[in-house]
Amino acid sequence: MLYSLAKLKEAILFNTVEVLPTNNNQLDEELELLISKANSSGELIKHYIGFEISGKIHIGTGIMSALKIKKLQDAGVHCTIFLADYHTFLNEKLDGKIETIRKVSKKYFAPIMLECCKVVGCNISMLDIVFAENLYESKKNQLSYWNYEMVISKKAFTIKSTKVH
Repeated sequence: MLYSLAKLKEAILFNTVEVLPTNNNQLDEELELLISKANSSGELIKHYIGFEISGKIHIGTGIMSALKIKKLQDAGVHCTIFLADYHTFLNEKLDGKIETIRKVSKKYFAPIMLECCKVVGCNISMLDIVFAENLYESKKNQLSYWNYEMVISKKAFTIKSTKVH
């Protein structure tokens, strides 16, 4: 895949209020470097968009994010949707239980995001969905290290905030 500066920049700027760097010349230089490395190595340019699983998907989450993914795919970028179950857990969204969050993430959020992507014409076969729990899979005593860390951290924060009041 040979990347085009104009097409990649258009995809990045599409429906975006601010892009860093804000200096247009610096942005062009950074994109040219990225494209040069990708074109010479043959590696794909990658993008991810992350979501906290905090409730129902609305048009801004679903369709607008899918449109951005579509534009990036059209520019040759490999896209990943990251579903941040641990962020949801730490922020006590839904009922605050990791089991509920993961169920909603897998049975509602991921399938609906895929449908939104299909509706706008994304190439679903070139789209990954990654669940935070899958990044930390090494298990010990039925808990992954990361899961164990999150449970301990949340309990410690709860105890600390209870004592402050």
